[in-house]
Amino acid sequence: MNESRRHALQGMSMLLAAAACAGCSPEATPAAAAGNPSEGVPPPTAANPSAEPKIDEATLDFWTKSVREPAELYAAGMEPMSAAIANPEFLFYHPEKGFLMASDPEAGALPDKGNLQAMLRVERFRPAAKDRTDLGNLQQGSLRIDLQQTQPMPGLAEALAWSAVAAFLPETGGKLPALKNLEFNPGTAWGNLQTVPIPEGLGFWSWNFFVQRKESNWSRFFSFLRESAQVAVPFLGLPAIAVSALQQVDKLVGYLQSTDRTQWLLQSTAIPVFGTKAAADKVGSSGVGLRTGRYLVVPTDQVGKIADVASKAMLTREGLVVPKGTNPLKVFEAAEQFLPEVRYLSVYVKADVS
Repeated sequence: MNESRRHALQGMSMLLAAAACAGCSPEATPAAAAGNPSEGVPPPTAANPSAEPKIDEATLDFWTKSVREPAELYAAGMEPMSAAIANPEFLFYHPEKGFLMASDPEAGALPDKGNLQAMLRVERFRPAAKDRTDLGNLQQGSLRIDLQQTQPMPGLAEALAWSAVAAFLPETGGKLPALKNLEFNPGTAWGNLQTVPIPEGLGFWSWNFFVQRKESNWSRFFSFLRESAQVAVPFLGLPAIAVSALQQVDKLVGYLQSTDRTQWLLQSTAIPVFGTKAAADKVGSSGVGLRTGRYLVVPTDQVGKIADVASKAMLTREGLVVPKGTNPLKVFEAAEQFLPEVRYLSVYVKADVS
């Protein structure tokens, strides 16, 4: 068996082990997941404390306690407030009005009521200049997108969720792939279930992008997927799973991710999304209005940088922010230089209400 396949199988075994321990205590499971008896790692003892794996407790708590808290509060009849997490901002790009907050009515009128059908496509990840240096020294970055219903569909006992994970891995030389290759279509990962039905027009989504320094079974598994599929961005998808199953996936990710220190490029708990006025009234200003069009996902502390140049900027069909009037043949070069201190995801949303 060649080395890449052996590492991939180790990663798959790790995933299965973590899934089997989904009900274990947070203290026990990461340590079990981090150990590797085949490599002779001894169990931690008083005489050998260094054998105990270092757990990123904040990351573990995020995935096992915080990430779904706003959706759980809403289900309990309370305001869906986020935990102590600085959720990113979502800017809607209007061809005539420019960049607007996604909750701004100026972004476009919403239907009064109905059921929402949503499709997502990540057009581009544009890292900040500093990110490119940092990511070049890291083993992997993972973008995870989750979209969940608040009401079950007719004939079903439980609301459903869609989850997709894409991995951004440095190339052989240790650098990120070219900017034009950093794109991701969750619908591809969801196969024939690319359109997400949102009963009564109200759901929740979360966007989490994290990077880690050490090579792990998680990154080896995605490296294997990249080699097998010959793609720049390998991905995994879980379409139309029960919300209770999504919570088990959260635990699995938390157990695996917390075995190494995490750097967050984007971090969010479940954020309300609405496609109708009736749904917007239920969550107020805390939600994101979904209209057919294009969005930027930006860290909260970097939104001001875009506001400063909003009148001079445009969002290209490639999903990149560049100065107005940029030569179409020089879009990628211009995007590298424009707003160098800002990282963003550009996203296309198709939203139909019936």
